[in-house]
Amino acid sequence: MLNTPINASDPTGHRCSGDVDECFDYDGKAINGANDTEIQNERKKQNFLFQQIFKGSGPNGIWTTSDWDRYYANRADFWENPELWDPEGPTGWALFALQAERLSSYYRPEQQDQFVRDFGLVFAGIPSSSNFVSAALSVRYGPSDLQHLAYTNDGLPKSLWDNDPTLDQAHHYAGIFVLGYFTEPNSASFVNTMRDLGNPGDIALGNFAAGSGWAYSLGGDLSLIGNLISAVPLYGK
Repeated sequence: MLNTPINASDPTGHRCSGDVDECFDYDGKAINGANDTEIQNERKKQNFLFQQIFKGSGPNGIWTTSDWDRYYANRADFWENPELWDPEGPTGWALFALQAERLSSYYRPEQQDQFVRDFGLVFAGIPSSSNFVSAALSVRYGPSDLQHLAYTNDGLPKSLWDNDPTLDQAHHYAGIFVLGYFTEPNSASFVNTMRDLGNPGDIALGNFAAGSGWAYSLGGDLSLIGNLISAVPLYGK
């Protein structure tokens, strides 16, 4: 992890100093929570990663006790609608791109695989410690145990929307992106197409995500995740 501007005690009990490495091992298991279930550990990790993505009300975005109180009192609402945290900020697909890039800034280049797993955890509800293929396929019906940040489709052309316009598409992009990253684009696109025949917007978005994930696996600047997500609206026009 690179230096983070956020240094605060984490009320989940891990006493983190602002570095994911100090809170979790590479299997997503909480070092200080060995007796917890996998899902409980993943939820705790989500709480910590949320802190990295969203600025607190203290100086330089540091999280205060009141920020944590606000978060835990409204956790489900903030994950269902992350725009509530900062109503004056960006919305929809632009917010998704910004926050994915912000998350990537806390990882070193050699931690790219771990970042992609954590990207799937936050933006698609895929457990970071699970088999990535079977976990990525869970986006078919949506994750049952873990929430994901559910952005509105503002800024995303309707040609890339699901047949159900009420569904957010960021989680679908994130899930197939993870699959494309860890496999290759043809396999990921085949799975994406077969999982939801008759849903052209969903298929088009997933195929683009599969290619983006594979391109991202070739290495380079981790912050390029923001550019890849920002390119999606142009692809859909």
